Amino acid sequence: MLIYLYGPDSYRRRQKLREIIEEYREKHSGLGLERFHFSGEGPVYQQLREFAQTPSLFSSKRLAVITGELAAAGDLGGFLQSLITKDDLICLISTTELPGADFNFLLKNPVLHQEFKELKGKQLAAFIKTEVKTRNIKLSPRLLNNLAEAHGADTWAIVTELDKWQLSNNQSRVELSSAPPANFQPVDNSFDLIRRLRARELGDRLGSLEILFKMEDPAKIFNLLAYQWGIEKKAMADYDVAVKSGKLDYETALVDLLLT
Repeated sequence: MLIYLYGPDSYRRRQKLREIIEEYREKHSGLGLERFHFSGEGPVYQQLREFAQTPSLFSSKRLAVITGELAAAGDLGGFLQSLITKDDLICLISTTELPGADFNFLLKNPVLHQEFKELKGKQLAAFIKTEVKTRNIKLSPRLLNNLAEAHGADTWAIVTELDKWQLSNNQSRVELSSAPPANFQPVDNSFDLIRRLRARELGDRLGSLEILFKMEDPAKIFNLLAYQWGIEKKAMADYDVAVKSGKLDYETALVDLLLT
């Protein structure tokens, strides 16, 4: 069975990814779940093949979460196509766009596929209202419009603003604008962003994590963080155990780390 999530709205796509993973964990206690992130050359393709072809001793179902640069992995398209009718394996695939013509089958039945386009107009307003309700905060129509005008279809930026609003516990202290914190200078280097996850201001930390989520797989971010934050190895190890036992995912663990 194949499930394909695609489209430029990475926030809503990632939320759907997490929803499917959590549903699997509830049914199978997190057993038989593995993540495979493709980033060019490497052993990931072979690891995926071995996982797909090896039955689990502990679960009747297995879940392979597949992300990254799929087009770089040789005949991955053909291999995935051969797994469509495999009943004991679910391949959950998430990409910004279709990796190439070899993957056209992902947009056809019986593959379950869902597109996440950039939101505009009424759809964007409805999205903001839903996120506001989820956080149990108040937002006037004027501020709702400010959010939409300031960030457009960037749903990651919108939810970051709402998280800051929620955490402030004081609406009058939060300024919703198109500008990030005054001392937040965008960078595109993963290692620089990892270092900035230790910034004093929560907005800076969340802003850096938001950019990292667009650039790297959460598992890779976590491992880079564990490498650099040597003095907190015990805490990182505890989070790692929680993730591998199915109690958390890497995204939740990273956010929790930044809030403590």
